[in-house]
Amino acid sequence: MKTLKLIFAWLIILTGLSSCKKEHVPQPVNSIPVFYFNGMVNGVSTSLNAGVNNYYMYSSYTQDSNHVYNFIGDLKQTNSNLSSIQVQINDYKVSAVNSNTQPDSSFALTNYSYYSVGVADTSYNVQFDASYSTGTAQTYTWSFGDGSSFTGTSALQSHTYAQAGTYNVCVSVNGSAGTSSICNNVNISSPATAKNVAVSSFSNGNTISFRATPTFTASGYRWYYGDGLDSLYSVDSTTHNYAAAGLYTVSLTVLFNSNTDSITTNYHVATSSYSLAVVNFSLNSVTPVISTGSSLRLSDVIVNWTDANGVLYTSDSPLQPASSTFKILSEEAYQDNINGQATRKLHVNFSCTLYSAGHPSIQITNADAVIAVAYK
Repeated sequence: MKTLKLIFAWLIILTGLSSCKKEHVPQPVNSIPVFYFNGMVNGVSTSLNAGVNNYYMYSSYTQDSNHVYNFIGDLKQTNSNLSSIQVQINDYKVSAVNSNTQPDSSFALTNYSYYSVGVADTSYNVQFDASYSTGTAQTYTWSFGDGSSFTGTSALQSHTYAQAGTYNVCVSVNGSAGTSSICNNVNISSPATAKNVAVSSFSNGNTISFRATPTFTASGYRWYYGDGLDSLYSVDSTTHNYAAAGLYTVSLTVLFNSNTDSITTNYHVATSSYSLAVVNFSLNSVTPVISTGSSLRLSDVIVNWTDANGVLYTSDSPLQPASSTFKILSEEAYQDNINGQATRKLHVNFSCTLYSAGHPSIQITNADAVIAVAYK
């Protein structure tokens, strides 16, 4: 009898533990859903919100037969796929089987294509040039902002980017006058559309003359001299007298589009009496490299919609119009999903045409969504 009571007690405990194991789902914050889809689906305004009407955000990833990672977000109900949306974003590169990815590079804040099989792919070969004043440089260590890095002995460095975008590039140079580093955001795209700014300087004691050379038509310049002083909306050249000798980090913001957009460039400058290392780098050239299309589907995106009747529509078709758009506006780390996988929260905008055999195509337009995708 005592044994039966003990078994019964254990059964109650185990039942209680089982009932506490809840599926992890993102919850609305201050009644505003964290994850959502808002857009026009065939002309009908449609909203899906995680945490409302049993909708939740499911994140996952797969690695396809070409060893390209696919990052997937599903916004759907727990017990149904009806009226749901799925977004799949392919990685920009081929990875070793079961290897880790670089989320800061895999989710570039740029435009993605919908269907690229058999279509020419464009990569970008870029040449950087680093400078090391005072002394002799020994090693140059580059971080290219796409997960790649390189250490060598040449000030000139070439790197190929798989897709256009803005990348945070850094170089650290070690030499006889010490080690110095600098980072800058650089815009990698067609030379006709790239927006970058080169800065040069000339020192006369503690007085430094600066000149900016943008690759675009600027509408204003603001120089931050690194000593607490600035020059508001000046021209492309300026002169500044530093009260004390030393090394300064100058920050230049160049305005364009009638001052509605801007680009900021960092630049190291030293007075003539400064004897330690000073490092800067410039982007010398961007050369688009057009290759024949492949089946790798790098940086492709696929949008799937399941309607209220259970019909699956997909953007994955060579009929996809060239005018269709998909852009990642922002990305940030998010909490692990129920499978213990790391996730990224993405804010995206898109418009596309979706197809289903035996059914008329449908349009998704002006879509704004926040989704979660998993990665390894």
